[in-house]
Amino acid sequence: MSAPPGRQGAALAPSAPAVLGEEFREQLLAALGSTLGRLPDDVVVERSAPPRSGSYRAELVTVRPEGEPAVRVFLKDFGECKHEKDGMRARRERELHVYRDLLAHVDLDTPRYLGASWDPSRDHFWLLLEYVEGKPLRHLGFEYWLAAAGWLGRMRAHLPRPDPRSNTHLVEHDASFFAGVARRALPAVCEAFPGHGERVRTILREYDAHIPHLGAQPRYLVHGHYRPYNIVVSHDSGRARLCVTDWEEAALGSPLYDLAYLSDGFDPRRLDELVDAYEAELAKTATASPDRAETLRLIRCLHVHRNLKTLAKADSPGFSEEGVEKLVSRSEEIVRGLA
Repeated sequence: MSAPPGRQGAALAPSAPAVLGEEFREQLLAALGSTLGRLPDDVVVERSAPPRSGSYRAELVTVRPEGEPAVRVFLKDFGECKHEKDGMRARRERELHVYRDLLAHVDLDTPRYLGASWDPSRDHFWLLLEYVEGKPLRHLGFEYWLAAAGWLGRMRAHLPRPDPRSNTHLVEHDASFFAGVARRALPAVCEAFPGHGERVRTILREYDAHIPHLGAQPRYLVHGHYRPYNIVVSHDSGRARLCVTDWEEAALGSPLYDLAYLSDGFDPRRLDELVDAYEAELAKTATASPDRAETLRLIRCLHVHRNLKTLAKADSPGFSEEGVEKLVSRSEEIVRGLA
């Protein structure tokens, strides 16, 4: 089976580099000063549209200190979004917290945190990150998907378990989180595609039985939406650097949550290979791997969760009956194997 398709972020047409306005320039350099130090007053600042972007307005800003290498900055503007998202305030605070307070202290190849310019009174929220040029995982061969599974093992092995008391921005993957998906999926499907409602009820009866176990897993940092369009592979340094971006849904939960998002849609043989790659990284730090049968069972439960999470948006524009049928059929197949 080939890699399952993922949704790609909306592209922006490149624009000619332009010197930014003085107020923009001052705010930008002040924010960069926290990590790069004071930059000279005569530093050249240019901007262009990045090749890829997502829901939020974004810019590629190039800072050129005289006699020093240029710094390329990805500016993510949380103050301007193409469409409304649930919990937008929490999303931006969460991503800032993850990049600044968690990822900045470990070497996981994520884009480097370069600063932030934050003023809620003016709805002004800039997150400044290292710009990494590369290809999204969805365009690459399966060997890179294996690397992405291994990266999750690296994160689990090398990132200390976050203390929930000091990481209140993170989503908690407890039983209520998993139950919430069920509460949203059924009415959304019944409203938009009532012919599938009874089938979803049957799926939920099996899913509900696993919610306590899903919510009781040990808590680690979880990306929360580990899909191929959020994983960029760069070869700028002469090696394959795997950069995981967009941490808006970061959480405290099972590391298998992200592995389930990555592996959803693959056949059993390739699912095993992805789990092998993940566990191989765990083994490098002598971390005991869990029972394989239990791991696969949890991943399959999380595949159902992911499908239900998508079905919870079935009453939104853009959903087709064909798409809902595929999600429902896939979930039915999984829950039969769980029985």
